[in-house]
Amino acid sequence: MAEEDGYLNVEMSLNPDIFEPVRLEFHPEKLFAGQNIRGRGKTYDDLQEAYQIAILARGRFSRRRDFT
Repeated sequence: MAEEDGYLNVEMSLNPDIFEPVRLEFHPEKLFAGQNIRGRGKTYDDLQEAYQIAILARGRFSRRRDFT
């Protein structure tokens, strides 16, 4: 994606484990942190959208319903 359209991270995991949600949270945070919004006249509104897509090959990594 072009910078003005946002950022995209795609993760694929064959055997997701219980720590997979931490990874899925870490990578989009890097997409936000890598954007240069420092300085006067810059606000959080200047951040581009970031998307996380996770492709899990074998079942769910958590029994929690909010991860399904």
